[in-house]
This record gives sequence, structure tokens and C-alpha cells, in this order.
Amino acid sequence: KMQADEEEMMADDSDDVDDHEHDSDEEGGAVLLIMSYSHRRGPLVPPPDLLLDVRHLPNPSKQMRDNGYTGLSKRLRKEWFADARVCKEFDAAVERVMATLAKKAQESECSGGERSVRVGICCEMGKHRSVAFAHALGEQDWSLDQQWSVTVSHRDLVPESKTGNNNSNNNSNSNRRRTGRRQGQAKDRTQYGGDF
Repeated sequence: KMQADEEEMMADDSDDVDDHEHDSDEEGGAVLLIMSYSHRRGPLVPPPDLLLDVRHLPNPSKQMRDNGYTGLSKRLRKEWFADARVCKEFDAAVERVMATLAKKAQESECSGGERSVRVGICCEMGKHRSVAFAHALGEQDWSLDQQWSVTVSHRDLVPESKTGNNNSNNNSNSNRRRTGRRQGQAKDRTQYGGDF
């Protein structure tokens, strides 16, 4: 039974990694950076343009959290977004992000500056609520006057294997990012660690 649950969880999360980097058609186009983080581990540096605090929302079920599911899990997100309070807060967050994007676009047209918006989403541990919220925001269509390139990252979510040996996953993820940058390739679609 335990092995079946582990296999199901791995299969459930395996297609979650294909998310969240949409390229803008224009070089130097608008960039929306969405980052989840743990409130316990301190604020984001530099501070985000928009901060969304989801600590007041209910946690996903204890069973999901105890079984190692994070906000990257489709199963956890489906259960959590079934709560009307979460959906209401998400809809309000989408409106706030849209208003921030519109304001930034207007400011950059007047000043000729760069169009980038940083959205920080915090929960207490940075593993469940903020990650699920960031993931869902990354799936939205952020087209206004132009397409926004969207990158979702998770500062305090470290990829873990079920055996608890984090070293191989952390090192391979870190190496992939370094190699990709060195060769001029796109960043990992789901990024872990670091600030904006």
C-alpha cells in the first residue's frame, strides 16, 4: 500500500514540473516574476512590487501534508482550491496582479523603463499554500497590451526524494541551472531557492 501511494504521488507530481515559463514574443518584453516563500525565513530581497500573504487561508489537509505533498502537487491544489475561501482570495489576487501589471505598463511607457513586476506570495512554511497559489497564478493569461513572460519560483521549497536524501536532487537541479545559463538556454521552468 505504501509503495503504491508513493508511486501515485510521484506520478501525480511528475507532470507538474513542465510549468510556468512563458516567453514574450519581443526581446526585452514584459516580465512577471512570481515567487513563493516562507514567512518564517524572512522577507524577499528586494521586496516584491506586490505582496500576497496567504497565511490566513486554511492549510491543505493534514493527510496531504503528512504524505509529503507540496503545492506543486495537482492533487493538493485540487483539494485546496475546492475551498470557496481559497477561490475567493485567488480571484481577488488575480485582480490585484492585473492592476499592478497595468500600473507598471503605464509607468514604463511614461519613463521608458523596464517592464518587470515581482509578486511575492508567502505562507508560514513556504511549501503548500504559497506554492499552490504561485503555481495557479503562473497558469493565468497575463495579456494586457502585450504578452508578459512569466516565471514562477519557490524560494523555500527544496525538491526532495521520498528516501529523504536531498543531496542528489539539489545538486542536479543546481547543475542544470548553471549549465543552462552557461549555454544560453532557458532557465528551469520551476525554480527553487534564491530571491528575486
